[in-house]
Amino acid sequence: MLERVLYLAISKDIYQEFFIDYFIQSVLERYEIKLFVFHAQKQEIVLWKN
Repeated sequence: MLERVLYLAISKDIYQEFFIDYFIQSVLERYEIKLFVFHAQKQEIVLWKN
């Protein structure tokens, strides 16, 4: 069986508006949510959090 890792992908704009909040950061850490932040216009990943 293959193991896969699920990441939440969000745009840089959404991350800057919502995900930098202390409460949201604590939820991400508590539930070990992995995410990556991408720049939509440049089509590149700007942050990768395991």
